[in-house]
Amino acid sequence: MAHCANQQNSFSIAHQVLFKSEESLPSRESFVYEANIPNADEFESCMENRSTNYLVERDEIIADSLHIRGVPYLIINGKGFLGSMSYAQLETIIRGELK
Repeated sequence: MAHCANQQNSFSIAHQVLFKSEESLPSRESFVYEANIPNADEFESCMENRSTNYLVERDEIIADSLHIRGVPYLIINGKGFLGSMSYAQLETIIRGELK
């Protein structure tokens, strides 16, 4: 969904909509409305396009190879961190890695 939203310069809003509904993804119709996608037909075409599916599958393979099981995911100095972090948490981790 985010990839296809990005093609219509709506990634930022799409990102917010997707992370707001962490429990489950919204329906496509709901997503198009909430993310303010300018062209619903173009979005649907992108979602059904084989090349879009290839990009998603490729990213899943890469994530699996890195043992990434969710987003957001940060890699700092070779260590993985799952979940959002405050600035203070991130600063603590980075300062610890710099020692």
